Amino acid sequence: MNNLRNSRRQAIVLIASSGLVLVLIAAAVGWQSLHASRLDPLTHCPLDRAPVGETAILLDPTDPLTRAQQGRLLAWLRAFGLTELLRDERVEVWTLGEGEDGALARRFCGCARGREQDPVFHNPAMVAAATESLFSRPLQETVLAATSASSSRRSPILEAVAELVEESGLAERSLPRRLVLVSDLEQHSDLGSFYRRVPRFEGFRTTAAYSSVRADLRNAAVEILCIPRPHAALAHERALREFWRSYFNSCGARDIRFERL
Repeated sequence: MNNLRNSRRQAIVLIASSGLVLVLIAAAVGWQSLHASRLDPLTHCPLDRAPVGETAILLDPTDPLTRAQQGRLLAWLRAFGLTELLRDERVEVWTLGEGEDGALARRFCGCARGREQDPVFHNPAMVAAATESLFSRPLQETVLAATSASSSRRSPILEAVAELVEESGLAERSLPRRLVLVSDLEQHSDLGSFYRRVPRFEGFRTTAAYSSVRADLRNAAVEILCIPRPHAALAHERALREFWRSYFNSCGARDIRFERL
């Protein structure tokens, strides 16, 4: 008899415990659904709060990239998305030099969705698939298309950087900001040309041209992916890097990094 009573008591306790667990899970799911952010249908950025940071990628496809360079750029983007981007960080892709006017145009805007989620409420495989389809793949396709475009006679990089800082999310100076410049760094416009000779930045800084293109990049990180051009002398490449490092330093940027594609 005692064994039968104990079995019934244990069954009742088990049922009650299971019911409590189900109630708690349902409450947690309901709370999460209630507090989940509504997303913009185009950018998939939260509508009820600001992004946690801003990254603007400026592509200078004055000359189309080779397939090898495109491959290295896409590999960099994948690694960047996995190791650098935060969940709900907004990423924009802008291009210049696709026409005779060297027009600056936004090609992509979206928020990183993040691949790490609570496994209790989210299927990790589904989260990764959603991130790939809603953010990573469109970003990579945009970059691939932009770097396959026809060449342009002009490359107004300085003008584009100054305009980009005002027109993109980089204008929001209260957030962590990052500029990624993908370019051969060969400025070529009415402002000046670096094709034959790269000016010394100390002299350029004293000109009216510098005042017109000085961007506000205070405390922004700058990543420069350099596109090497055939037959470019090593001294010329060094001069380009020195000029652009000095320029971004003068704009208040921090953590200026160069990487060769």
